[in-house]
Amino acid sequence: MSLRPPANSTEAQTRRPGRIVVYKEVAIMRTIAPFIAVCILLFPTSSTAQVYQWTDGRGNVHFSDQPPPGGAATVQVDAPKPAGPGGLTKDEKRQLRRIQREQRQRLQAREQSIREQERAEKDRRRRKRECDRARAHLADYSDARRRGCEPATCIRIDDRIDYYSKRVDAYCH
Repeated sequence: MSLRPPANSTEAQTRRPGRIVVYKEVAIMRTIAPFIAVCILLFPTSSTAQVYQWTDGRGNVHFSDQPPPGGAATVQVDAPKPAGPGGLTKDEKRQLRRIQREQRQRLQAREQSIREQERAEKDRRRRKRECDRARAHLADYSDARRRGCEPATCIRIDDRIDYYSKRVDAYCH
């Protein structure tokens, strides 16, 4: 939707009947929005406040931003020091980086483990497929040998039986 006002008001109504866009409010918001953003940046709210701590007659410890009732001892608690420009102290930033590094390492280890499991599963399926193939070929050549064959053909069939027997041993056990 274009925020540019049409050349005349009838153009807005003919382009989109039943839908009149109010351009004046859009222009006001474009003017006010940067001003509001600057005010928020220049006048940050105070995050420190005076905190009072006192113990009542029954030994209960109270914290409040209001001064304690009369007769109670007052101890002023220092508010925490404001954080640096990033919102965290140097120690907190260092700890955050350490935690993020550990999380990244755990994630990488988990991904590596998943890849290894997938690889092992793929290898297991391949070995099963090769085992099934070798057994099928061995059964076919064994049947052909039992049915009888010419001497030259029998030698070739025996060689294939030996070959597929070794493959069955390699892939099926």
